[in-house]
Amino acid sequence: MTESELRILLVEDNPGDALLFRRALQRENAQVEIVHVMTGEAALQRLSDDRQRIDLIFLDLNLPGMSGFDVLGHLKSELTLRSIPVVVLSSSQARDDINSSYNAFASVYLVKPSDLPGYDKMARFIVDCWFGMAQLPQAG
Repeated sequence: MTESELRILLVEDNPGDALLFRRALQRENAQVEIVHVMTGEAALQRLSDDRQRIDLIFLDLNLPGMSGFDVLGHLKSELTLRSIPVVVLSSSQARDDINSSYNAFASVYLVKPSDLPGYDKMARFIVDCWFGMAQLPQAG
């Protein structure tokens, strides 16, 4: 990882969705390192490793074991983790899921695209917003 790259933690149990996410960001030439884990427990374990800071988290809600809501709640209750922006990336369009995510302090709620053009559009938004305009918290 270079100094200008951002490190993303992608918490996604579907390998196909993870691959589409990764490839869409590559097509946008995003300067990112993507760390992919498939469970909430693995995400929390990875975040407990202080050696490599995570700059941005993309979190699926429907995970095996610990749910995305549980992960989000844990992240926002931990003083050392709560400043990391969390983007919920879910196939659910249910109003309750959207409201619950924002009530648990998610930064953004995105509905997973259903096709390649949708992933490309999402990647452009991510690059423009999170890597272009937004100022992310810095370690230290």
